[in-house]
Amino acid sequence: MRDPKLVSLVALAVLAAGAAACTTAAPTVEPTTMPAEPPTEVPIPPTEAPADPLAGSRWLLASLAGSEPISGTHVTLVFGPEATAGGSDGCNRYSTSYAVDGPSLTFAAPMASMMACEEPVMKQATDYTTALAAVTTYAVVSDTLRLSGSDGTEALVFNAQAQGLAGTKWSATAYNNGKEAVVSLAPDTRIDMAFDSEGKIGGFAGCNNYTAPYEASAGAIAIGPPASQKMACPDPAMSQETQYLAVLPTAVTYTVEADRLELRAADGALVATYRSEPSE
Repeated sequence: MRDPKLVSLVALAVLAAGAAACTTAAPTVEPTTMPAEPPTEVPIPPTEAPADPLAGSRWLLASLAGSEPISGTHVTLVFGPEATAGGSDGCNRYSTSYAVDGPSLTFAAPMASMMACEEPVMKQATDYTTALAAVTTYAVVSDTLRLSGSDGTEALVFNAQAQGLAGTKWSATAYNNGKEAVVSLAPDTRIDMAFDSEGKIGGFAGCNNYTAPYEASAGAIAIGPPASQKMACPDPAMSQETQYLAVLPTAVTYTVEADRLELRAADGALVATYRSEPSE
């Protein structure tokens, strides 16, 4: 027979071995290194281009190579949006583009319409556009624009074009008839318009005198409904007057260039064009 004490010792040894086998050492936890947060990028706002000091300005030629323009001609330079320019060379309308950087100013070769004029006027137009294409610098002093070439010689001098309407008087040359067409005045008819300094327009519409309130500032204009006499006239004067007075209050912008006034609607459509008359 087995010794009971021996059996007990063996059993205890087995139990101890089993307990040791079941006991697992706690795993060693390595410290976790968190990835570094990327630096926050602060957006840099785009650098704004410097304001164009010439954009929107309008000029009337006072001197070409030291000489005044031919009497009765008007040479203009209008700086429009997005570095475009244009005007009248005294014979034809022209357009171009320009680049300005500090005192530096350059023009692309002007493109002009092809209407023929008398030889002195044609030569002046050619001399003007040639001089304009050769400009390299500019200076604005008070209300005068001076343009010079690469040799420093002053080639063109302009005076600022006044945009005030008070005290001016105009004769209509064309108007929008309300049928999506700009038409010239009928033969032997007249339409005129005068601006006073108290916010009133007065004029003759082809058959009757008319008046209307107006406000104008910095190229913006508002014209109230015209009031007119009620005298009847034969066509075409009567229908022309009706169309003209109906379209006049749609004007929201105006421009004065040399002896020309333009009124335009909110969509850019031409409302009417005028030529200046001497003020009384």
